Amino acid sequence: MKSKILLSGVGLLLICQSLSAREIQNISWAHESAFITLPGSIEKGLFGPLYYGLSDCYELSSHIFANPLIPNLNLKWSHRIPGKFSLASVHSFFYPTPLLRLLARKGIGGIIGLKSAQLDDRTTIDLPLVYPRLMPFYHGYGIRIGGDYRKNYNQRISLLIDYDVFMFPGASEGFAVENKSLFFWYSSERTQFSIGYKLIYGKYPFGSQWHLLFPIFNIQRAWQLKK
Repeated sequence: MKSKILLSGVGLLLICQSLSAREIQNISWAHESAFITLPGSIEKGLFGPLYYGLSDCYELSSHIFANPLIPNLNLKWSHRIPGKFSLASVHSFFYPTPLLRLLARKGIGGIIGLKSAQLDDRTTIDLPLVYPRLMPFYHGYGIRIGGDYRKNYNQRISLLIDYDVFMFPGASEGFAVENKSLFFWYSSERTQFSIGYKLIYGKYPFGSQWHLLFPIFNIQRAWQLKK
């Protein structure tokens, strides 16, 4: 069965940062917070997307190595509010058609054929992290809200604690809560290392489950292209 499907998804993510910009020593590392990557800067790690600071209010990011199978682009928009909190929204576009066509092939490694109309519920990928992020393509829309807290111990070490909640009104599945804690060590202004865990609770077609991912780690670099 040939698969002809064109999908685009737009999501909204609200993030609250409990520290003011003056309290962040390593402000250039903004992707794990509600702050924006410095204008003209690029951040990239072994895992995760590439970030580019467009301006004081906007940031672009993309999982560049996944683009051949899932073209994607995210825009983070910083909203200025008074007090010691920062607020940003993330608007995302995903086009999963190439990956779904690949998985829909016949034989070992393929999945059930896809329709050009509504997606077949049997084609879901029931894995932590993946399932709630693909739910909008099956349910039509969803809500994602998150918050984070960062504590700087000194110029070299900091702690990040954050959470994300995925909700899909009217759906009995897809709800998920993700909590992550990471310790960061800054070897220089342009290089950082992180290690920690991620705890996930999710509702899947087969029931609810908890998952603990430990350890999770990353090495990230930043480049200033222009000022």
